[in-house]
Amino acid sequence: MFAELDIVEADSGMISEAQEAMAAAVPGKTVRLHHIRAEDFTPPSGARKADLVTICRAFHWMDQGKVLALLDNCTTPAGTVAVMGDGSLWTARSAWTDALRTLIQSYLGSERRTGQSSTYNAHDRPYAEILSESAFCRVEEHRYEVRREWSLENVVGYLGSTSVASRPLFGDRWQECEDQALALLHEHAEDGVLIEDAVFTVLLGRR
Repeated sequence: MFAELDIVEADSGMISEAQEAMAAAVPGKTVRLHHIRAEDFTPPSGARKADLVTICRAFHWMDQGKVLALLDNCTTPAGTVAVMGDGSLWTARSAWTDALRTLIQSYLGSERRTGQSSTYNAHDRPYAEILSESAFCRVEEHRYEVRREWSLENVVGYLGSTSVASRPLFGDRWQECEDQALALLHEHAEDGVLIEDAVFTVLLGRR
């Protein structure tokens, strides 16, 4: 169990969610919330250096070299950086995720969106390689097979919260797309359930 926790998040909505979740999950612990980009984070004055830093699914949005250099200065000598993730419904490959992605592209275009005015530029280098070029150059990889069960409503709700298919991108056509998505997913579901098989990868980088 940790003694102190710093949560760094650029999205104000996610900060609010974290504040509520942490209050219930870790009463009596020191939890600091930082509404800031990871690249701009400065450890609180007098705070102990971190033994463990976790980054889940957000690493591809970051200036990775800058973040890893920053972490070199705010972690203990034996500190570990864990970069984790398993892609998203956008990158998943199954009949229902492919059909859903095609539907979204029919509204928003073939390029993967990251907001109102930009498209996604994927990093083309493995994260293990990026870690190996940092101070955290001793890298271990662990892979875990996971199976998720989704309801139709949960899939649509999840997509609406992501950068690739957020509601504002659709303007006044969101409801139209949602209705089509639910009908499409219903065709692929069994007893109202959709199955997603994925591999969750954990990279542990140490000095």
